Amino acid sequence: PERIPKDRLRELLQNRAMVHQDELVDLLCSELDKPGFMQPLGPQEPIYSGAMAPTSEETGAGPSTARSGEARTDFHGALGSSFDVPASLKVVRADIEAFIATQRVNRDHEVDAESFIEKVYRPPHEVRVVDRINDGLNRALRGHRPPRERPPHSEEARYENYWQARSMMDLIGESVLQVEKSQDGKINASRMFKRLDLDNDGFITLSDLSRACEKFRVPHNHADLHALFSQLDKDDNGSVEIGEFCRQYEVPMGALIDNMTAPIRSIFPEGGVDRGGPAEDE
Repeated sequence: PERIPKDRLRELLQNRAMVHQDELVDLLCSELDKPGFMQPLGPQEPIYSGAMAPTSEETGAGPSTARSGEARTDFHGALGSSFDVPASLKVVRADIEAFIATQRVNRDHEVDAESFIEKVYRPPHEVRVVDRINDGLNRALRGHRPPRERPPHSEEARYENYWQARSMMDLIGESVLQVEKSQDGKINASRMFKRLDLDNDGFITLSDLSRACEKFRVPHNHADLHALFSQLDKDDNGSVEIGEFCRQYEVPMGALIDNMTAPIRSIFPEGGVDRGGPAEDE
């Protein structure tokens, strides 16, 4: 904070909401080595920008995760040599890399720019012990949301079809249920979330749904995935955390038609019915 003013760092990151860890390290190293010469980072293209426009049959395409290559400068010595400080207090690249590694990131190792600025310039007396423990190295904490893999609804109308989404829920649920039964487990929304969150980042995206369908051998197309994701992502955040998923996901109790045609065994006084029959009682 003493080497780079807060307004200067905010200027350098003004075009970015998220910035990659390596890119942030290079930015800080360059600014410390030559103060005032570094240009602000350019805006980052969303990963869905290169996707083709969806049609009525296929409503999207897979994400393009290619990152534009940028020149990287290696700093082996101390940074900011103009500061007359003891050698033991000089900042080297390894110090910056270690500090950036403690920041919370998303699955693509991107740091939230505004949160980073506020954390760096927070007065020491306001930093709590729990804040030092719950940093980016604590894997028990959920990271930031992953980048969007399709445009928001304000830019492009998203594909919605409840019955198509419900059909996908049934197909995925039946496939996962076979695995859970083999392990004497019971299916529920939270367990289903863990099965579909293949990268374990605490969020489900379109790519997670696509990989899960391939893993559990569920037949699908782009329209099926977009219909299911639209049903789960009601707030149009671009990703779904476990709370949103549990509220929107309908746990399958067998095929939808089979459940609707099952005989009614009893009716609860507070509402609802208990379906079943002699075959299920055996």
